[in-house]
Amino acid sequence: MATIDQSLFYSTSPQLSAVERVVEHFQELLLQRKIRPGDLLPSESVLAERLGVSRGSLREAMKVLSALGLVEIKRGNGTYVCQDLGRGLLDPFLLRLNLLDYGIEQLMEFRMLIEMDVVRSILKHPNPEGLCGMATSLEHMAALDPAHAESAWELDMAFHHAMAQASGNVLIQQLYTSLLRFFEPMIQKTYQVPGNREMALQLHQAIYDALVADDEQAATQAVANAIDGWIKGGK
Repeated sequence: MATIDQSLFYSTSPQLSAVERVVEHFQELLLQRKIRPGDLLPSESVLAERLGVSRGSLREAMKVLSALGLVEIKRGNGTYVCQDLGRGLLDPFLLRLNLLDYGIEQLMEFRMLIEMDVVRSILKHPNPEGLCGMATSLEHMAALDPAHAESAWELDMAFHHAMAQASGNVLIQQLYTSLLRFFEPMIQKTYQVPGNREMALQLHQAIYDALVADDEQAATQAVANAIDGWIKGGK
């Protein structure tokens, strides 16, 4: 573990909000390898002064970075660069999404747009291994012990990662896989509500069945139903 040189942190573009400036600057330092996994960040007061932001804005930025898996906040022991940065969360687009102020309808439209294209790609050139992965995820979800229903979100994520693979398009797979990291906390939240596992299983099964039947109308309707259920289930 190394303590980071304070001179690396300085005030940046005034066109961005204070939180955005901190997140963007931190990202640049990581990409330039000026800070490394396990490094201890300077104190809150030092960082706020060096970056030219309030301590409140700095805390908000650190919450964003923590949610993205880039820093680990240890109460009473400081803030560290996460040891595991292998999840690809340095994607500037993904960082920007987490900073935007959006409503439920916009979120729903965004996910609908992405998943409709994934479904159409699967129907055009299906990848058998991906479809097999979708089926396996559904089987595991159906067999899940009700006492551990809260872990069903991991199988939900596995289903969608398999969907990405089933698209047979490496570009769509990469984009959708990255965006799933953005949706992951919201997907996880839906499974905290009793009964949502059973509902999610039915909705995901409908998507899979329509894809296997090569029925585009049924597949797109199943996606619309699943996203509607996801939004309602997370409220």
